[in-house]
Amino acid sequence: FLLQRWVETHVRQLSTTPSPLAALMARIALDARIGGTDEELTVLDPACGTGHLASAAVREASGSRLSVLGCERDSTLAALTSARLAFLTDGQDVRTDIATCDALRDDPFSTVQADIALCNPPFNERDWGYEALATDQRWTHGLPPRTEPELAWVQHLLAHLRPGGAAVVLVPPAVASRKAGRRIRGSLLRSGALRAVVALPPGSAQPHSVSLQLWVLRAAP
Repeated sequence: FLLQRWVETHVRQLSTTPSPLAALMARIALDARIGGTDEELTVLDPACGTGHLASAAVREASGSRLSVLGCERDSTLAALTSARLAFLTDGQDVRTDIATCDALRDDPFSTVQADIALCNPPFNERDWGYEALATDQRWTHGLPPRTEPELAWVQHLLAHLRPGGAAVVLVPPAVASRKAGRRIRGSLLRSGALRAVVALPPGSAQPHSVSLQLWVLRAAP
């Protein structure tokens, strides 16, 4: 705990996912997926921070043979996530692989299809790689505008889901209404990829003054 607090204070300002919210996100993703079995599951968090969502997935999918994959740009945070998961999964049939990288720009799991994906992406980040990724094949619903990094993460998650797999992503409420993202949101709805939007009460996670949303996504079966 003390190591985590030091990291969160000194490495960079973090927007961690509180444990109750992380557990809720994992349960929703597990319930939303269709097809497949619960015997063996692959879990992905492409912006794992200190590992709260990955840990919640391990707890909620207890009894399954798990592969937990994560990405984190900061090597210290990636190491903390690896240590957290190693402690949590000791004696369990769980394989973990936490990479130090920027998942949008340099995806180490580009060929992986996950059963569930969870993400609390960096908040209000504009330098997400708009120019470098303009022709990326993940943008099946349209190139995310420079000012809409959350829609890049949404499509990144969808690109990694196996047929029938589900993802839950935490986003600011403005993502659902900003004019710049209207075309992509429309495509997500028409295709059935966006299954639900859950409004959370203020204080559920940082920034605490904002009523954040959970977007529930599912890949076509």
